[in-house]
Amino acid sequence: MVSTGLVRGYEALSALLVIAGLGYVVRRRNPLYAGLYLGSAVGGGVFEWIFDTRWYFNLTSDPRLVPLWRIEGVPAPLAMVFFYTFFFGIPLILLLEHSAALFDRFGRAGFFALLAVGAAVGVLAFEGFNTSVMGVYAYHQAPRFLLLGMPWSNLWFSPLIFCFAFWAALRSRDVLDVVAAAGTPDTPAGTRAARPATAVALGSAVLVTAYFAAATLNGVWYALARPWLESGRPF
Repeated sequence: MVSTGLVRGYEALSALLVIAGLGYVVRRRNPLYAGLYLGSAVGGGVFEWIFDTRWYFNLTSDPRLVPLWRIEGVPAPLAMVFFYTFFFGIPLILLLEHSAALFDRFGRAGFFALLAVGAAVGVLAFEGFNTSVMGVYAYHQAPRFLLLGMPWSNLWFSPLIFCFAFWAALRSRDVLDVVAAAGTPDTPAGTRAARPATAVALGSAVLVTAYFAAATLNGVWYALARPWLESGRPF
């Protein structure tokens, strides 16, 4: 078990990252990006809480982590909400910003393949560090289902989230461009973009839907594999 000082440093890093990410989104002044970051926060908080239950990830966290909330004695660590907000939101925004150059270099199919590989490598590095080095949380699953302390099923779960979210973000940007070009009753053609609230809602829906779709597909795996061990979680 690492020291309490390292745990607090881990939490401080998560806060710095989420603030830096928020600052980048604010500077870009793009409501679609704001929606993507908001959706990532919802995914990192609400959906992560759902995923950690005993019939999915079956995860418990270090009790020293500051909780965002606690239900039936089970905390939702604030640091994990911050980390997932940053790590799913900011890479997606950067990829969207540079999508034209990336597609020119790798092709559309080639880039999606690279994105899937990158998401798999990234989640293994991040979760391997969290579980095997820091020990800030643990998955209670049979050892044969774990890789560096992380369920190896996450090697396809994370790419599913990223690839679906990136595809949906591209389509959302196209929709907003069409709205801007065609105009609406309140915004004549070519005069201004869709209302910011529309773009924020669309961006948020992208990641919320990506989390839900990927979790549903991955849930089939859990229903068939049933890898769980006793964790002491009440739910």
